[in-house]
Amino acid sequence: MVGALHAVDPGKPSVSALEVTAYRAIGAKHPDPAIRNGDIDGNDATERDPGWTPLNATPMHPEYPSQAAIFAGVSAGVYEAVLGPGIGTPIVVTDTVDPKVTRQFENIKAIVEETRLVRVWGGIHFRNTLEVSDVMGREVAAYLVANSIRPVR
Repeated sequence: MVGALHAVDPGKPSVSALEVTAYRAIGAKHPDPAIRNGDIDGNDATERDPGWTPLNATPMHPEYPSQAAIFAGVSAGVYEAVLGPGIGTPIVVTDTVDPKVTRQFENIKAIVEETRLVRVWGGIHFRNTLEVSDVMGREVAAYLVANSIRPVR
C-alpha cells in the first residue's frame, strides 16, 4: 500500500513547486550570491564573504521552493500515514550507479533530514526553503492518503 500511495501521482510535488515558482516574486537568490554580497542585503547581522563558493554548481532552477524537499516530505508523509509516526525501521539505500555503495539510515526521518542538509551544505537552498518545502510535500501526502486509495466495502 505504501508503494501504491507513493506512486499514485509522482507529478504532484513537481506541480506544487512549479506553481509556487510561477507566482513568486522574481529575485529569489541562491545562497552563493547572498553570501558573497551579505554586506548589501539590508541586514546588519550578515557579513560579506566574497570568496565563498558552494560545494555544488549553482543549479538553473529557483532557490525556492525545493523540489527535492517536497518529494522527501511526500515520502515521509505517506510512510508515516500508513505505518505510523516515529517508525524506527532501519532503511538501507543502494547507489543506482554502484550497487556496492550503500547507506543505512535509522528511519525515514533521518533520510528526510539528510536530504535537507546536503542541499544547505551544497549551497543550493536556504534552510527555511527546505522547511517550507517539506510542509508542502506533507500536504501533498495528506491529500494523496485521503483521496487516492480507499478501502473496499
